[in-house]
Amino acid sequence: MQNNKSISGVGGASAKARGLFGRRAPGQSWLPAVMALAPLVFFAGCVSKQKAQMEARQAYMAGQQQASQATANTLAVSVQGQVRNHLIPWTIDLTLARAIVAANYMGGFKPKIIRVIRNRQTIEVDPNDLLKGQDMPMEAGDAVQIVN
Repeated sequence: MQNNKSISGVGGASAKARGLFGRRAPGQSWLPAVMALAPLVFFAGCVSKQKAQMEARQAYMAGQQQASQATANTLAVSVQGQVRNHLIPWTIDLTLARAIVAANYMGGFKPKIIRVIRNRQTIEVDPNDLLKGQDMPMEAGDAVQIVN
């Protein structure tokens, strides 16, 4: 006849149960404990890998957004002064007069002077010449200053 009695220890836990994580019972292996913890270690590695991939994806998207904003700014003409629209999208047929109209100039009087800044060089334009039809083509990245 076999003896199926378990040996109770502290808290009523059997020697077999204590052998899993505490002292190893004679003839018992660490294999069950290792097998029980292996998925936790594996999934913890996956979570950190997924987190790293997500952070990399977010950084990539932020970089793409900054690049598109920089491209949009270089493919535009900025207008400073009493205007409603300060950033005018550049087109191949954009001229100074069209840029001022698109900017919606709100000054009550004719400006004193109009400056076009292109490649760090300033070109001064007399508003009377502009009104007489002496227009100039705009380039992407130009800045226009309307001085009253």
